[in-house]
Amino acid sequence: MGTSADFRTFFNGTIFRVTPNGVLTSLFSFDGRNASLPQGGLLLGSDGNFYGTTAFGGTNQAHGTIFKITTNGALTTLFNFHFADGRQPTTKLIQAYDGALYGTTLLGGSTKAVPGLPGDARLGTVFRITTNGVFTSLAQFQGTNGFYPSGSLLMGPDGNLYGTTSQGGSGGGDTIFRIDLTPHLAGVTKTANGSILITGTGPAASPFRLWTATDVSAPLESWTLLTNGIFSDDGTFSFTDSASASLPARFYRISTP
Repeated sequence: MGTSADFRTFFNGTIFRVTPNGVLTSLFSFDGRNASLPQGGLLLGSDGNFYGTTAFGGTNQAHGTIFKITTNGALTTLFNFHFADGRQPTTKLIQAYDGALYGTTLLGGSTKAVPGLPGDARLGTVFRITTNGVFTSLAQFQGTNGFYPSGSLLMGPDGNLYGTTSQGGSGGGDTIFRIDLTPHLAGVTKTANGSILITGTGPAASPFRLWTATDVSAPLESWTLLTNGIFSDDGTFSFTDSASASLPARFYRISTP
């Protein structure tokens, strides 16, 4: 399956299926009102559906959309961009180890644009969306950290995202960036009543598990699960281990499900 984008009429584009022997079937046609210009191609998700973006169109002043489509051509719009959370997604989505989809928008965002750029267009974003449409903005480009991310993201072997911007940076010669998706413990501190306060960071609105053990070298399957949680919208969490006040010293680790 693939996409076509018709730049001649601006508000067009299709999704098609073609067999290895060249039998082509048009599955869906965009008309500008529902969305337009699916430039980034399609991603085959682990659930067997295809996912993609349109650079324009949608219900929020045509800033672009994210969609899901079945192999039979049933299309569902998962998200309509609002400009403050991004505009003009033009690159292919990727699916990360957590099952969520990640991508970039060329323009848009809520931070201030670089003076002198045309139209106060803002500088681009990185986003996360689940396959059922829960959207989270992960990064907003501001010029000094780059702008106009025009290439697809890459999932590194360390579990983090990597990408590039076509302009900006402290030296003015574009940037290479990393988005940390691997959760980290930020602090483990003892409170006045003897409990332990654990804080950490990770991808916003994504799930995590917090574990404890008295032997740090023990395999994970022998650690005790303290809690299943969700990182807040700013990518942080905190948990108070009240039982630790009456127990020997123990260690903590955080993981994704």
